[in-house]
Amino acid sequence: MTDARGIVRLGLIGCGRAVLTHHAPALRRVPQIRVTAVADIDAGRLQEVAEYLGVPERYASGDELLGHVLSVLGGDRDEGDVDALLPRNIHT
Repeated sequence: MTDARGIVRLGLIGCGRAVLTHHAPALRRVPQIRVTAVADIDAGRLQEVAEYLGVPERYASGDELLGHVLSVLGGDRDEGDVDALLPRNIHT
């Protein structure tokens, strides 16, 4: 969903190679999307993606990011989106 200005706030779970080479560059080219939080268990990848996208909100796990998003939104899931960009072998 979008905010009043038409901006989609997006959280990313997963900061792997595909995020760095494909997703993050594409997201930077879309002015209607603002990545507001990122999460990854690999601290180095997390820092690299967060710095590339200029994202201050960083989490060591997807669960932490989701918990924060839900607490901030007060259960209003129409205020933002989360994209899980994970390796194929752990998709469920």
